[in-house]
Amino acid sequence: MMNSASSNDAGAGPGRQIRAALIQFLVLAALALVPPLIIYLDVQTIKDSVGEISLTEVSQTLCLLLTVTLFASTTWQQTESRGFYVLVTGFFLCMLIREHDFVFDLIRHGAWVYPALAVTLTALVTALIWRHTVVGPMAAFTRLQGYHQLILGLVVVLVFSRVFGTGSLWRAVMLDEYQNLYKSVIQEGLELFGYLLIAYGTVQMTDWRHLLRRNKTDAAN
Repeated sequence: MMNSASSNDAGAGPGRQIRAALIQFLVLAALALVPPLIIYLDVQTIKDSVGEISLTEVSQTLCLLLTVTLFASTTWQQTESRGFYVLVTGFFLCMLIREHDFVFDLIRHGAWVYPALAVTLTALVTALIWRHTVVGPMAAFTRLQGYHQLILGLVVVLVFSRVFGTGSLWRAVMLDEYQNLYKSVIQEGLELFGYLLIAYGTVQMTDWRHLLRRNKTDAAN
């Protein structure tokens, strides 16, 4: 069952609501500190230039893997919402594939497009089969706790990091002092923050405790 900020929060006392808001702020503040720390470890300690294989990229991958896993689990659990959640899972799986385009480039440049198209086609066909479970769950999705964090994370990853981290902007600002490392640090740091927000929102929205209980049961059997 999906987590909602509806009836329980409405019935909670002011003190409980304030504590929940404070915890939310502290968690978000902690997430905002993660990208600078990871970038620092990459650039200063590990002496990496935030390349394709770095702590920053690994952290982004882990965030996406968590997101895909939790939404895939929801797709399996929620038959009444399967059409919509298979689209959500397919979308984030395509993002995961795109983030690892350098792996597919070993086969052929731009080869990541083919598995991404396969995932997209599979998701669309499945959603078409379960089309009666798309529109209603999509509307309910926007009311879930964690929705705004997830959407904000997508905006940061898909829009803000791309625009604010573009090389032409920083060449105009830094002129002769421009180095590509600065652009990479800014863009990858923003992307990581966006992925952290997406993962955090996904954890709030999905019944991840059920997934953990099921894994423990399977291991015991």
